[in-house]
Amino acid sequence: MNRNHYFFIFLIYSFSVLIYLGLTKAFLSIDLDLSLVLYSVWFFSFWLVSIDRGLLSPVMFFLLSCTVFVFSRAFLYKIGMEPVEAGIQLGEKSYVIAFNEGFLIALFISIFYVISTFLLKSPMRRFIKNIFFDYRIGIGRYDFSPIFLLFSIFFLALFLIKSYGLIGLVSNSSYLELAGGDALSSHIKYFFIGKNALILYLIFSCNRNKYLYASLLLFFSSIGFGFIGLRGYLIVYFLLFAYFFSLRGIIGNKSILLAVASMVYVSSVIMEYRLGFDLYSGVWDVAIKTIHQQGATFEVLYGVVNFSEEVNSCVESSYRVSSSVDFGSCVDRSRGVFWEYGGFATSFFAEAVYLGFFYSVIYSVIFGFFLAMLDRLSKLQRKVSSHSLVPSLLLFLVLPNLVYFARGDVNDFIFKTLISLILIFSLRITVKFLRT
Repeated sequence: MNRNHYFFIFLIYSFSVLIYLGLTKAFLSIDLDLSLVLYSVWFFSFWLVSIDRGLLSPVMFFLLSCTVFVFSRAFLYKIGMEPVEAGIQLGEKSYVIAFNEGFLIALFISIFYVISTFLLKSPMRRFIKNIFFDYRIGIGRYDFSPIFLLFSIFFLALFLIKSYGLIGLVSNSSYLELAGGDALSSHIKYFFIGKNALILYLIFSCNRNKYLYASLLLFFSSIGFGFIGLRGYLIVYFLLFAYFFSLRGIIGNKSILLAVASMVYVSSVIMEYRLGFDLYSGVWDVAIKTIHQQGATFEVLYGVVNFSEEVNSCVESSYRVSSSVDFGSCVDRSRGVFWEYGGFATSFFAEAVYLGFFYSVIYSVIFGFFLAMLDRLSKLQRKVSSHSLVPSLLLFLVLPNLVYFARGDVNDFIFKTLISLILIFSLRITVKFLRT
């Protein structure tokens, strides 16, 4: 079968599952085992239609974010781990309904991804190719990229040094109390100042390996997040570096899996470090509990689905989630979880469910199109040297948001992609103006 046949089969499967989930939602005939099977088939079939992208690709980052941060909880529940760790518990049926609500949104995104892939291969193919180009902005013969690179290195090093200096504080204090203040976060601004300077370096530089060097620099400096107990940033920037490193064609699937396993272990070490006591009793325990801890994002989805009236009384009812309301805190309070510090935060899936069917479909359409565009550009990029196309800049800017989208708000990935596209259009206009 050719790839178009896989797309067709995937669409038939997806629409069949949508009908099934719609009926089970209407009649409350919910079966967890069947839902897990349907999800597993969806995961592997969705990856199959994009298998030529490899293990490190936008679509795999999407699947990774969905599974690790949200839907892994259902699989762990089947091996005896409690689905809800805090607040009011309503039983398995309410848990499975929440799982299926989130799964519906993932299905919508994947369907619009497939449809958008066909669009990007035909009428919009030339349009997409013409948007992204290699460029260099400068005045005459002067190259300003080394200035921005040095500026970036200075602030990233400052962030790393200040984070290292907080190791003693993290080791000897209550982490949740520290997280409630600004003792661990006041210097994080230096990382993002350095990252913005690095983006300017990428815009001006013509170095053929600039994206590899930039992603390596971000990954190395993100170790500072590990020093203060924030493992998410470390993993995100590791995956960004691994993606650009994979473009060189010298990293195989076995190496990728080994690297991911190593990062899981590092993540467990950071967790024990910030808690101040041993949490794991072996390698298998590390793997299971690490996924279970990340899967806490499912708790937000669970709260929105099963305590919708209480959440509504806390969050403004409008066409979007109000920027003045802490959505995650509203969900926590609605389900009887009153944290003194911290909380379950928010989730793309939870906010999409809260907004209702119409808006969740709109967000799924936009998300699916952007995901297909990134995957298309990633495939084109692998056919050429990594410095010769501007897709590298777009991917550099948005891949971290894609990896973490399931734990972000409903606008995070979409807004970041849109802003990045506007930046690239603006750069194109600027280049044309300077060349005339």
